[in-house]
Amino acid sequence: MNDRRASFLCCCAALALMCAFSVQSTHAQTAKPTDDSQTIQALLNEVRLLRKTLQVTGLNAYRSQIITESLRAHNDQVVRLTRLLEEAREEIENIEGTIPRMHDQAKMLEADATKRAQLEFESKERKRDVDRYKTLAERKREREQQLSSQLRAEQAKLTELESRLDGLEREIEAEVDRQRTEEARDGKKRP
Repeated sequence: MNDRRASFLCCCAALALMCAFSVQSTHAQTAKPTDDSQTIQALLNEVRLLRKTLQVTGLNAYRSQIITESLRAHNDQVVRLTRLLEEAREEIENIEGTIPRMHDQAKMLEADATKRAQLEFESKERKRDVDRYKTLAERKREREQQLSSQLRAEQAKLTELESRLDGLEREIEAEVDRQRTEEARDGKKRP
């Protein structure tokens, strides 16, 4: 997508230059030797128009490059946050899957009366483990919410940048159309 836009900008710049040189050479070939001052004035006008066109094209190319780089950076950020969000969700799933097994183990330990002392210790350990895992699961849920919020913000920035780039592309196309119209109008005025 970025290569396509860069190619589009290069084509626009090349088209503007070719049009300016074409108009200039056509005008120079049709001018009469006695019209030197008119010829010079026409050339000056065309040079000014060419300079203006090159300035606008250069500015648009620079703006496009900035927006493209911003798009790339935000796209990378969205990919990174998406990966972190998936990892957080997987960790939550693993932790929540471990809690019931620990409950079952704690119940089994409580049932064995012959190893009561050891079982009580292990039962307490399992209960503490359950509490630790519950706390860990809550932290992971908070992290998931943070990552989800960051991801939504980055996706919104990415959408806004893509919209700006599309607007710039439309502006460039309008400028090229305007230049063509002016050249066609100037071509009809000349004898």
